[in-house]
Amino acid sequence: MAEAMLELGTLPPGEQARVVLERFDALAAGEELVLRAGGTLREALKNLVTTRWGAFDWAPVAAGREGNRYWLRKRTAALRPSIDAFLSEDHRRCDALLTGAQAAAARGEDGEARTLFGAFDIGIRRHIAMEEDGFFAAVEERTGMKGQGPTEVMRGEHLEIRRLLERIAGLLAAGDLRGVAATIQSLIALMVEHNEKEEQMLYPLADEVLAGDVEAFLKRMVLY
Repeated sequence: MAEAMLELGTLPPGEQARVVLERFDALAAGEELVLRAGGTLREALKNLVTTRWGAFDWAPVAAGREGNRYWLRKRTAALRPSIDAFLSEDHRRCDALLTGAQAAAARGEDGEARTLFGAFDIGIRRHIAMEEDGFFAAVEERTGMKGQGPTEVMRGEHLEIRRLLERIAGLLAAGDLRGVAATIQSLIALMVEHNEKEEQMLYPLADEVLAGDVEAFLKRMVLY
């Protein structure tokens, strides 16, 4: 996680958008920032999409009584208009959080395991929504593969991912870090195979059948 924090508190949405944009412009390429606010920062994100599209990475990392936190990074190279590139990068980000959580649980570091798994949980649920609600239906419509094909296979695996997320959350609540570490290892094994299928088959297919509309889909998906 990035160390630099921008506190936005309960600033009005328009003011949040202005402050976030100013701070983003001051970042060096590759530099990261954590934003904390009482709300969703949706207007700030929409402003970045409108004015700085392709220059940033963004993801929610925590939600709770102390406020919501978001990760923001200035890219070192412009984002390519590709579902494959966009979601494969998000795979790598989520993978790092999950392996970090597993290692922390194995070391008996309860707080670190909870923080990293919490960020992964939020991130992977968003990732699944970007797929299922973002472009699956369009791919199915344009290929005629509704109810079958790669999107249906991925939906089935998403159910198993959600099941393991709930199991890990229960083990964390019970303070069973050994169980957490073992169950995360099972989830890692599932994610490796799942991500490989998406990156080798589904994402290239989506880029092909949605050609010409990919950037519009990405701009909607990032708002999840």
